[in-house]
Amino acid sequence: MGKTIRRLSLLIILLAVGLLVWQMHAYSKKQALRSDALLYFEEEDYAKSIQYLEDGLNTQCLLGGKIDRDMEAYLAESYFQRKDYEKARKLYHKLRRSDSNQSLYFLLEGECYRQQDQYDQALDIFQEGWDHTRDTAFLSKICGIYIEQNEYEKALDYARQGISDDGSSSSAELSYQLIIIYERSQDYEKAYEVAKEYCDRYPEDEKAKKELIFLSSRV
Repeated sequence: MGKTIRRLSLLIILLAVGLLVWQMHAYSKKQALRSDALLYFEEEDYAKSIQYLEDGLNTQCLLGGKIDRDMEAYLAESYFQRKDYEKARKLYHKLRRSDSNQSLYFLLEGECYRQQDQYDQALDIFQEGWDHTRDTAFLSKICGIYIEQNEYEKALDYARQGISDDGSSSSAELSYQLIIIYERSQDYEKAYEVAKEYCDRYPEDEKAKKELIFLSSRV
């Protein structure tokens, strides 16, 4: 009985060592494939980047959770750059499900829908992103879609909401969108007023200065 237990213990140890060696080899292979993929990604050879990233993700490794998520993010961006928006969207959907507080994945999934002219789905994702993160970049995205659709009242509601929440990096974009909304609604006096305030706040914005000159000829 004692010999049997010792043999069994030795077999378990050998199997464990073999499994560890196999996993370390798989992890090293995964890292190497990721490194190669990023070289092609930096060179904007997204087809090659996709090839190496997919090979890396198909390399089975119990230790690869973190590196897999990183490769999935690069893979999604590679698909996006090649305008394969549906494949990119599915990956961004998976990534945002694993981290619902990450604004970027919501934004990019919504943008994939937008690029495919699936505006209702894009609006749903952007609204969900706003509800989860309170990042006013989502309000700017929603506002932009409504401007494109000539739904200026809805666009105005979201622009005002975002500006009242102020203090984020997207407040400048929302303020500029407010100018566009008033201009396209032919409320030139209000557009000029908002444009003047915007230019006072962001004097480096050359596009806004040109817009102000244009609006001055309308009031």
